[in-house]
Amino acid sequence: MEAFRNVKLTGPGQLDKLARFSFARCACQGKKDMSEVHTGHCLCGAVRFRTSGPLRAVTACHCSQCRRQTGHFYAATNVTDDRLEVEGGESVTWYRASEAASRGFCRICGSALFWKGDGSDNISIMVGSFDLPTGLAIGKHIFCADKGDYYEIEGDAPRYDAAR
Repeated sequence: MEAFRNVKLTGPGQLDKLARFSFARCACQGKKDMSEVHTGHCLCGAVRFRTSGPLRAVTACHCSQCRRQTGHFYAATNVTDDRLEVEGGESVTWYRASEAASRGFCRICGSALFWKGDGSDNISIMVGSFDLPTGLAIGKHIFCADKGDYYEIEGDAPRYDAAR
């Protein structure tokens, strides 16, 4: 498996660069806090991944983009780029979703897998793609003002009208 190399996008023309992103050997081996390992994959198994170290609490995003891509809200955790290893990266297609971020999905089965903000050293990973048990829980809800009208947000996690 190989780790994502941090790819900085500066505009719409950079999508091809991200679609052909290169891989670098994982630099996370041997570092403190790296004993916690989580694995996952897309629906067809063409893209498999492994994270090293603790995962952030789940952020549930209720924005219209996330709802349109998945049919409901996005639920994601994240890690720094050097703590994510991917096998089958050639099957990841990146869609330029906004002026600030791209979304990675399996080009074979269509599974939503990743969200990457421009210039960020972190990459978000869809929680539903992890193998069980994850040990994760929803830590917050964002873009609640934009949520669908067909459901209510349950639980005690903090709710925010926009990004946070």
